[in-house]
Amino acid sequence: MYTSYYGLDAKPFNLTLDLDDLYLSPNHQEALTHLEYGLMGQIGLMVLTGDIGTGKTAIVRHATAQLCNDRRIAAIYQTNVSPDQLFHLISSELDINAHGDNKLQQLDGLKRFLKQKQDDNKQVLIIVEEAQGLSDDTLEEIRLLTNIQMDFPETLQILLIGQSVFLERLQSRRWASLGQRVGVGFHLEALDFEQTCSYIRHRLALVGGKLNIFSKDALKQIFQASRGIPRLINLFCEGALIYGYGDELKTIKADLVAKVVKERAGIGLGHAPIALGNEKADIDSGSRNGSFEERFCCLEADIMKMGAQVELHGEDISILNANSKQDLFSIVKNIMAKERRLRKHLEREIKQLTRLIKKVDKPKGDTEVSTPPKPVPRRRKNPLPTVSGRQSS
Repeated sequence: MYTSYYGLDAKPFNLTLDLDDLYLSPNHQEALTHLEYGLMGQIGLMVLTGDIGTGKTAIVRHATAQLCNDRRIAAIYQTNVSPDQLFHLISSELDINAHGDNKLQQLDGLKRFLKQKQDDNKQVLIIVEEAQGLSDDTLEEIRLLTNIQMDFPETLQILLIGQSVFLERLQSRRWASLGQRVGVGFHLEALDFEQTCSYIRHRLALVGGKLNIFSKDALKQIFQASRGIPRLINLFCEGALIYGYGDELKTIKADLVAKVVKERAGIGLGHAPIALGNEKADIDSGSRNGSFEERFCCLEADIMKMGAQVELHGEDISILNANSKQDLFSIVKNIMAKERRLRKHLEREIKQLTRLIKKVDKPKGDTEVSTPPKPVPRRRKNPLPTVSGRQSS
């Protein structure tokens, strides 16, 4: 495996990471501070937004792990639901017996549950991920849910997590009443170049590695390709280490990173989807129901749900036979070595064919005429010397 080749104790760029080892850039630290303030200050409605892969979920999990051990939490990942389904999901997460499936019965059960928690001096936190996928009708129920929160100000808190388009939605005139109820809001930005280098250094240091595995040009290439999004940084660094191991390179350089980026883009991976936004300031229900954007957001929510399942079964995956992994990497290494030999052979063939084509296509008029060498003058023999006018015999 590449870990032993580069002197690493483990794979440094896994997408899942212990929360205690979370890298906090200044922007991430500020987001965490806002969430901690909101949770400790009993803020009723909190909002965290940011582009895909910037670390929103990691920040929320870190904050809740530190501050919400004694709270009941309802985490909603599927947001392409009707208002009735939303309350049913909340009741299911909180183990509320609502005595019915319609919205009124679910709402009545939630109120009774909150009253009991209020009497017990306990808190409840409802987290809605991928909030940009909420339909207008369902988001309206969230707004009405904040009315219930006012009846239980020290018991119920609501946290909405969404992409940048959700922030634009809250800022529109249509949802001004909901936006004005946000007590704590923060938008998570991507990393800059220096923070990207610090992030990579941090992940390598966790497994005993050093930043000099990547050249400075390679780091610049990773930053440009990932645009400072941590999830993409992980993907490109992981791919570069695998390729570097296959090519037996001790230092990862920019050309190798560019190859990884190009190949991942070729199969539709590696580039963060562009957030879908609206040019209009107002977003009406007709523009979202059944639209491409809503279906896209639903797909994103399903992917998040599958990611949570993968993380849940991460322990089962980690017990795979190490020898089988080593055999797999050996096979991959041999295949890549054959590919390099074949590529070099093809390059030689192409050069030879190029030379032949140039000779065939050369115009006759350009044929060089060889200039005959100049004749070398013959040296004449000197006449024999004469003595007193006579030739010597």
